Amino acid sequence: MSNISYRKKILAAVRHIASVQRDMNGLNIKNIAKTANVNEKIVRAEFKDLNEIFYEAAILRFKEHELKSVQISNLTGSYALATLIRHDLESIILISRYTLENQNQELSKYTVNAFNYIQNYFDNVMPKYYYHIFSKNPSLLPNKAINARLYAHFIVHSLFFFTKKELYLTNPAPEEIKNITKRIINSLFVDHQETSTVGS
Repeated sequence: MSNISYRKKILAAVRHIASVQRDMNGLNIKNIAKTANVNEKIVRAEFKDLNEIFYEAAILRFKEHELKSVQISNLTGSYALATLIRHDLESIILISRYTLENQNQELSKYTVNAFNYIQNYFDNVMPKYYYHIFSKNPSLLPNKAINARLYAHFIVHSLFFFTKKELYLTNPAPEEIKNITKRIINSLFVDHQETSTVGS
């Protein structure tokens, strides 16, 4: 098996563990190797340490996240908006949970680079898909005087406001994420009739 195949299996294992666990304790070399069905020596040969694994997994996840965001932003109207909010919430909660659980640990260069990449995604990439939706559907904006580009950034900021610390720690289930999405939409579009039922 090639190195590329090993790396894919290992990163897929990290993704699986993170998706099914309520905490990050299972993200260790032994469990990753077992989940990937490879020898621990292979994991250690492919990656310098856990920090490098997390870095590669984080970059891969957000590249996949962006590909799905592109698809969602091309959906129809209010459905696209609700789906994109829910999609982004899942990633924000996951990353924030990891940050809280590791906030007292010394950060490796891989972790710092991963956080810088993710922060840039949140600040500069994530808002553009909301802007794309508003550009195609200006009626979704609360009123005509609002700048669509600025409002797109405001929505991303609001996602962080609503997904506060308690939610990161409780690791909300998909149904709870859907409820959070509804509350965000009701707040952002409280006076806007078309989006009052978005995400229902």
